[in-house]
Amino acid sequence: TLHPEISAYPVPSADGHITISGWQRNDLMDVRVYDLQGKEVMNEISAEQFSGTIDLPKRGVYLLVMDTKEGKVVRRVMW
Repeated sequence: TLHPEISAYPVPSADGHITISGWQRNDLMDVRVYDLQGKEVMNEISAEQFSGTIDLPKRGVYLLVMDTKEGKVVRRVMW
C-alpha cells in the first residue's frame, strides 16, 4: 500500500468532518473527493491550501484521493 501512514478518520463521520493525518506537505500535490460513481464532488484542493481536514458535502460514501509525488493515495470515507 502506498503511504500506509496516511489515514482519514472518523469513519463514519457523525457530522461530515474528516481529518487526514500522516501526510507531508512537501510530498502532497493535491486532494480530491469523488462519489462512488466517479463524479468529483469537491473542487481540487492544492497542497498549499490543504489544512488536513475536509467537510463532506452530504451523507454518503466517498473516495478521498490524494495525489503525491509517488502516486495516488485513496481512502474511503463516509458520513
